[in-house]
Amino acid sequence: MATLNTISSRAALETVGFSQQWPPSPCTKRSWTRASKRDVWQSFNHGEYCGAFIVQIWQYGKWMDVIVDDRLPTINGELVYLSSASKNEFWSAIIEKAYAKLNGSYEALRGGSITEALCDFTGGICETYDLGEHGFRTSSVPDDLFKITAKAFKRGAVGGASLEFEGSGVESRAQGGLIAGHAYSVQNALTLSNGTKLICLRNPWGQAEWNGAYSDGSSQWVEVADEVSQLTGGRLRSKNDGEFWMEFEDFLTWFSKLELCSIPESIGNEEEAHANWVTQLCEGRWTRNISAGGCTNFMTSRPGFPDNPQFPMGLVDVDEDDETKCTAIISLIQADANRRRDNKDLLTIGFIVYKLTGENIQQEPLDVRWFRSHRSVGRSDFSNSREVTKRLLLDPGNYVIVPCTFQPQEESAFVLRIFTEKKQDFRNELSAQTSIDEDDSDRPITQENEEAFYRHFQNISGRDLAISAWELQNVLNRVVERCYRMDDAFSIETCRALVAAGDPGCIGKLGYDDFRRVWIGVRKWLEIFIKFDKDKSGKFDVYELRSALRHAGMNLSTTALKVVVHRYANEERVVSLTDFVLVAVRLKQAIIRYKRLQPDMSIDQWLLLIIYS
Repeated sequence: MATLNTISSRAALETVGFSQQWPPSPCTKRSWTRASKRDVWQSFNHGEYCGAFIVQIWQYGKWMDVIVDDRLPTINGELVYLSSASKNEFWSAIIEKAYAKLNGSYEALRGGSITEALCDFTGGICETYDLGEHGFRTSSVPDDLFKITAKAFKRGAVGGASLEFEGSGVESRAQGGLIAGHAYSVQNALTLSNGTKLICLRNPWGQAEWNGAYSDGSSQWVEVADEVSQLTGGRLRSKNDGEFWMEFEDFLTWFSKLELCSIPESIGNEEEAHANWVTQLCEGRWTRNISAGGCTNFMTSRPGFPDNPQFPMGLVDVDEDDETKCTAIISLIQADANRRRDNKDLLTIGFIVYKLTGENIQQEPLDVRWFRSHRSVGRSDFSNSREVTKRLLLDPGNYVIVPCTFQPQEESAFVLRIFTEKKQDFRNELSAQTSIDEDDSDRPITQENEEAFYRHFQNISGRDLAISAWELQNVLNRVVERCYRMDDAFSIETCRALVAAGDPGCIGKLGYDDFRRVWIGVRKWLEIFIKFDKDKSGKFDVYELRSALRHAGMNLSTTALKVVVHRYANEERVVSLTDFVLVAVRLKQAIIRYKRLQPDMSIDQWLLLIIYS
């Protein structure tokens, strides 16, 4: 069985049937073309070919192996969908079949975008620049777009371009010999010694080229042909093969959209590995009532914007061609693998970037007061697309990225990726921060009540002067019923946990000193519960739980909070008094062990290991 992942090829692809653009023409270059025989389990010799292939496609942070056979859909002996110019070349159709299988059907590929295809076939980050309608330029084009484009191709990028105008259809004729409603691949961008800025494109048809300045055979080539040939390694051709050059100013005027795909370091050109982007990938999830806080319009909602996952980004080394700034290309993908298969609508997503000031370098989760007093330094557009991307030029320093949906309480997994020119300091989500003490001696029983408390202990403990979990449950429920009007507040599971936490000798019971410490701790958690139960419901929602734990010195990250809620909340994601005390006791014990043992893992990983079991 042969493995097809992405390789280098210049096969001219033709789209037929439903006029699908899968894969689009930029993929005819280096974007999805490594079709190598890495792990070849079969040969094409007679008797050894089994007719099956493994195609590797990038999906939501991972390369997926998709197994397909070589049975391709045809009508009258002709391929129905994607085909190569060469009649005995089928790798493009095989990869298309694998992509259709991954997405559920060929029909699911209709209406796809260039950026999605480039992302899935390269694992890269795609940026889209709107240039305006065919024949007109928009004022929103970045002043340094040519610099961005030329630099991108030096770093192994692939790209696409298209044009449209009012009334244009699919693949209709436009000015200058161009085709509207059609995908071109962008091949290169360079500056000549006379200052002329050129861009190279290719029509996947292998014909129908630009006929303006710097087109094949134009007089402008007389003086610059040798220089361009040298800059491109001798690849300059002057024939009707679909490839053509044009001035970048003309490109901005006549094309409507430019799409660039930056290639990660892991799959870039090995000969130019130093030039590829350094990448960081983080996975997360927006969860209802926990971490689906919506955008900044919902700063104080429950949950609100501060409850979204928060990811730190440290920029240290400036770009090679900039003495003061660092380039960061940030991408957010909503990772719903069944979106096409189930015809599901996309969420409106985006992200916002803040710079951390000196007092926040400890990188703990930021609260509403911090966000209200700090302005963002960058943000993406909010769009109901699979991926949103933003290129930022930032000063060296520490930042936090907050990915979010536009509306709160919308659930989805997501993948956050960051491309930088140099290796920087990245960590996954901001970790839990704790400031708890190992004992609660700051909350003693008053001296006047000490004797009465001891007599009460003697009455409930019996002759052995020790209290079991069942006896502890009985006394706690009586106290809570009398003082707080709560019936059967403490479960036996919580009382067992209290006994275990206060029983260093492992005898299964609490002596007087142990019981005294446990009671002081329980009293503390009771008071915190009453204080933060704002609606007096006798239960905590997730927002109240997070606030109460923060007050107790346990500032949980979104990941840690999610672990706690999944483990201890009910199906409505609310936490009762007994479960709150159970959470507090187990969190405290887990944090104490973490500080003592100092394991080689983050506090969030430790809490997942200890709590979620």
